Amino acid sequence: MKVIFKSILFGICLLLILPLSAQFGEDWKFVKETDGIKVWSKPTPNSDFNQVLIKSEFDATLSTLVSIGRDVNSFPKWVYKNIGSRFVEKESDQTFIYHSVSDMPWPIEDRDAVIKYQVRQDPASKNVYISSQLVENHPFKKEKTVRAAAYDSQWVLTPTENGTVSVALRVIADPGGALPAWMANLFIDKGPIETFLSLRRLSKIEPYKSATFDFIVNQ
Repeated sequence: MKVIFKSILFGICLLLILPLSAQFGEDWKFVKETDGIKVWSKPTPNSDFNQVLIKSEFDATLSTLVSIGRDVNSFPKWVYKNIGSRFVEKESDQTFIYHSVSDMPWPIEDRDAVIKYQVRQDPASKNVYISSQLVENHPFKKEKTVRAAAYDSQWVLTPTENGTVSVALRVIADPGGALPAWMANLFIDKGPIETFLSLRRLSKIEPYKSATFDFIVNQ
């Protein structure tokens, strides 16, 4: 009986781990869970800053979440420590470039970055994949800021059978400058949890709640 129980328990654990491994690699260390928002972290190759993985379930449509992510001017309302974002260049309805500024504690200078945003949907699974990556050496710059050394975020929005959306976000970032990595790693769970809580609030209001797109098929 004990052998059967252990086998069942192993199977359940395997099901919980596999999605993380398949999408974002292995060796994630669980950090914290708050209000259904789970946070993991692990070292980043060739960097002192840990990468972070966040997962939660949203009572929203795929289009609602995509619409919030495309509304660059709204980022200060939900992205942790974002104090200003603006559209820079449009390549298509699914790809554009924006500029973003993040607040840093005094006396550290604020950080800025130019980011390329891309969204696509898998026609078979209906999963939505969103990538936001640093555009290196872009001339658009805000005075009295330090350019981030690295930024790469990958979103996976997975529609579920009960009508919700499972959201997974992996972020690799290096703010550059003299910010100690050990200090940033100590508070690696705070930003993701605050961001997801704010994203959850915005997903309940218009114009995001009823948003639709030609390139997104909702579940």
